Amino acid sequence: MVSVVTRRRRLPRPMRRLLLEEFEVVVQPLVRFKRNGTWYIADGQICPERRVIRISCRLPLSERVLTLLHELVHAVHPWLDEAAVERRARWLRDHLVDEDLALLEAFCQGG
Repeated sequence: MVSVVTRRRRLPRPMRRLLLEEFEVVVQPLVRFKRNGTWYIADGQICPERRVIRISCRLPLSERVLTLLHELVHAVHPWLDEAAVERRARWLRDHLVDEDLALLEAFCQGG
């Protein structure tokens, strides 16, 4: 049987900078946003003009981390469609070093 070793990676620098220096992460009960006159409820949302990432506290911590990664991918790669953003966020979650996962978890506490 062949064992496959997956190399763990650090959170990409642009995402780390956004998280530590540029955006505030807010964990709150309800994440709503208005688009084209219609209100939507979401697990998370990034608001670049306000420099805020909002995450629903109704999610378990592991899903909050995935949602935060999802929103960071949106910030760094705004041209990607939702499916590509979700794939990239899941890949990052599965390949990040433990220290970076702990950092993301710390930002996702509260609510």
